[in-house]
Amino acid sequence: MQARKDCHRQEVPCRGGGEQGKEDTRRDAQALFMGFFFEDYFPSLGWLDRLTGMRARLERNFSKLDGFYQEVIDEHRDPAWRWEEDRAEDAIDALLSIQKRGGANVTDEHIKGVLMVRA
Repeated sequence: MQARKDCHRQEVPCRGGGEQGKEDTRRDAQALFMGFFFEDYFPSLGWLDRLTGMRARLERNFSKLDGFYQEVIDEHRDPAWRWEEDRAEDAIDALLSIQKRGGANVTDEHIKGVLMVRA
C-alpha cells in the first residue's frame, strides 16, 4: 500500500476542494505578497487600497487560506486518517496532541500560523 502524502503539500487533493482552486489561491497569495499596498507605506492613504480592490482581494484570499488550513487541521483530527498505515506523525499531529492534553494553550489559530510559516 502506498503511503498517503499530506494534502497541504498539494500532492493529493483534500476533501472538499479541487487542486485548481488551491493552486489559484496559492498564486493569488504570492501575487498579494508582491503587490503594492498604499497603507503599508502611507497609512493615511489606506482608503486607496479599498478603491483599487486590493483590500477586498486580500480579505478574500485570507478567507480561502483560513478555510484550507482549517480543512487540513480537521483532516488530521479525523481518526480514520490519523491511524492510516505508513503515515508518520507530523507537526500538526504534535500540536493537536498538545492541544488535546491541554498542557499549553494551543488553538487552531496557532496551528494555522505554523502551517502558514511551513508553506
